[in-house]
Amino acid sequence: MDQLSDKILKDYLLGRCSTKELEEIDRWIQSSEANAKWLFSVEDMYYAGKHNPYADPAKIQRAEIRLFQELSRERQERRRIHIQSVLRYAAVFFGLVLMGVFIYYYQGDTRMVEIASTNQVKEVTLPDGTHVWLNKSSRLKYPVVFGTETRKVELEGEALFHVTKDKKRPFLVKGDCLETRVLGTVFNFNTQGKGGSEEVTLQEGKVMVENLRQKGLITLKPNQKAIFDKATGAMAVEMVYAPSVTVWHNNMIPFVNMRITEIASVLEKIYHVKITIAHLDKEATYTGDVRRSESIDTVLENLSYSIPFKYQIEGNQVKMIGK
Repeated sequence: MDQLSDKILKDYLLGRCSTKELEEIDRWIQSSEANAKWLFSVEDMYYAGKHNPYADPAKIQRAEIRLFQELSRERQERRRIHIQSVLRYAAVFFGLVLMGVFIYYYQGDTRMVEIASTNQVKEVTLPDGTHVWLNKSSRLKYPVVFGTETRKVELEGEALFHVTKDKKRPFLVKGDCLETRVLGTVFNFNTQGKGGSEEVTLQEGKVMVENLRQKGLITLKPNQKAIFDKATGAMAVEMVYAPSVTVWHNNMIPFVNMRITEIASVLEKIYHVKITIAHLDKEATYTGDVRRSESIDTVLENLSYSIPFKYQIEGNQVKMIGK
């Protein structure tokens, strides 16, 4: 309750308050020390005039009227000041609300989410619909809501990104030394590559890779890998079969219109062996996939159901012989 009504105040000074009104006055006094002081000062002024032995009844009545008029003006002034204060607070409040809305919709929710993959591959869907596969022992940080200008995430370890297309908001992945910028594509980012390197491999679309240490910038094409040497600061680009780099995310080795020599080259890199080919049509192409296993023996056995060959394995030497 902000103010006492004129009726309750008059009834109080004239000794006409009901029990309910007295309870209301008591609550009003208890709610604020300033309220109590104000009411007691008004009461003192009223009784100082009323108990004056030299004042006739008419003068007392006129004094009461003036007092109540003055109280009414004072109450109106206090109400005006109160309304102005409320409006000022409201303006500040709505200003903060509008600022929050602006930040939320134009800069994105600044809260961050961190996802960690420990002993198994983990699939994550980001706020824009982008799908990410986190390799084992990897971490990904991203905002609860992407901003209107960019979609930026931070990676520690290895991840495969299937980025949702958005021409207005580039998708950025920041590693230790490299940062990628794409609009919509499929690529693999590894901050812990072999020999202390950081690697970005493009499978589909186009990606720009920035060297954060030396501010260099390159653009990759499909089946190209950017390799940054953390020790020397040098960055190089090499041709690869991109799906072979991302076998870890689903354990499938895909082949699309590939010659037997190309298939053998992929298997060599995955299993670290040397493959020779004899009596097979090297111009014929094959399409399909085979599940990766711990041993190349099992992979060759499964592959031989689609491609007519037999094989021999001696140490890290493999021979594929046409039937």
